[in-house]
Amino acid sequence: MNSSRSKIGLALYGKPGLHRLFLFLILTYWTSEASLFAAASSPRPFGSIAELLAASAQMPVEQPVVLTNVIVAYAQEFRSVFIQDPSGGLLASSEDPGKIKVGDVVKVSGRLVKDGFSDFLRGCKFEGTGRTMIPKAVPVSAKELLDRRFDMRLVQIEGKLETEIGRAGDILQFNLRSGTVFFRAELTQPETGKQLEDLLPESIVRLTGICSIGAIRGSQPSTFRVLLRSPADVLLVRPPPLWTLDRTLILLAIVSCITLLAFAWIFSLRYQVRRKTEVIQNLNNSLARKVEARTAELVYANKELETFSYSISHDLKAPLRAIRNFSQFLADDYAQTLPDEARRFVKLINDGAQRMDRLIEDLLLFSRLSRTPLRRQTIDMTVLLRECFNDVKAGVPDRSIELCLNSLPGAEGDLALLRQVFINLFSNAVKYTRPRPEARIEVGVAPVDGQTAYYIKDNGVGFDMKYVHKLFGVFQRLHSLEEFEGTGAGLAIVQQIVRRHGGRVWAESTLNEGATFFVMLGKPETTG
Repeated sequence: MNSSRSKIGLALYGKPGLHRLFLFLILTYWTSEASLFAAASSPRPFGSIAELLAASAQMPVEQPVVLTNVIVAYAQEFRSVFIQDPSGGLLASSEDPGKIKVGDVVKVSGRLVKDGFSDFLRGCKFEGTGRTMIPKAVPVSAKELLDRRFDMRLVQIEGKLETEIGRAGDILQFNLRSGTVFFRAELTQPETGKQLEDLLPESIVRLTGICSIGAIRGSQPSTFRVLLRSPADVLLVRPPPLWTLDRTLILLAIVSCITLLAFAWIFSLRYQVRRKTEVIQNLNNSLARKVEARTAELVYANKELETFSYSISHDLKAPLRAIRNFSQFLADDYAQTLPDEARRFVKLINDGAQRMDRLIEDLLLFSRLSRTPLRRQTIDMTVLLRECFNDVKAGVPDRSIELCLNSLPGAEGDLALLRQVFINLFSNAVKYTRPRPEARIEVGVAPVDGQTAYYIKDNGVGFDMKYVHKLFGVFQRLHSLEEFEGTGAGLAIVQQIVRRHGGRVWAESTLNEGATFFVMLGKPETTG
């Protein structure tokens, strides 16, 4: 028995001592296989998709790999997820992709599968990084896509719609052409793509989606697919052409009909225009006659106003001067012999005559303002307003009045008329600050509606704003003659002059706290 076993062992292992070498070789092979299995089961990290694809040829089948900082570019069809980074794109299939969505930056771990088409990952797990980034589509042409450089990447391509959009099960499909290359686009959620069904053949559209070649590795592909994520990935660039032969004939018929109708309408319109022109000419002639008549009436009214002004100036003022002079003579020559009551009556007569004289002067000035030509010039408003204040202050030398005059911008207007405006405003300020032991007048500018408004502010008695509408009326007064003297025409003259300069004047006040008058000058009238 032992001899037979020795023969068998000798037949298996050869000479004595060779079995030890055979066992050593078996152990060495087993150790190398175990190390290769351990290496294959340990995930290999990669920093980019391009690095993974470059190393795939030297990697064992279903090598576990890990990719970090990749962007989810597509996550809708059959639990398949397309990922990409700046270096390339890759398909990562998973039975349970979780709640990832397009734009998530994730870490992907899975097994590399190498088949006859394109490498991809399966059995993938996705770990979110908490960051999101909008995946960028690469604008490409159809020929560039057939070179496989952009396989499984988010691309943007233009094409002409060859057929109407149809459904194949749950997938919305349509065929396109770019140059000589035909390709197909697919959307896996047709219920959200109803608006795409309205696209007509021959339309030029711009697609944004995942490029899928699907051809055997090493062969030259002739077509590809574009996997769309949503209807928003289809943008209409140009609708189909409208000029077909049938439509051209119909259009020619319509144009012919419209031309005939247009000629008929033109002839009718010419007749109506001729009749209306005659009517308008008659109306113009009638209007011209009325304008001439109204102009003549206006000239006559102006002459009457001049006559009236002359009458006031000479016929009315002469008796007033006589009344004032004789009452003054009576008061001077017979003051000792007249009783007190008679002297008081004489004084009332003299004061009334003087007030009547001032009223006539103000009325004449107000009536002349509309006829006085404007002599425009550039005016230094700081100098003008200081001179106006000094003229008014000279009339009350015993009063203590503080003037706060800020630097003022210049203006264009009639110097004499604007001097009258600010003398009247300063006179009002000086008059209505009389009850104050320390009168104060401030002059400055304020921006109003993008323009410059000059203002004169005092600390006088002010007025109630509910009567402001009466302020600029002729002979309108808000205070009695016993309180403050005046005729009530000063502010009306101010308003008339400012209006002739294309501006406006207004006032703001609080009773017993003073008043502020604003003057805003526009473009003066060009009357010579």
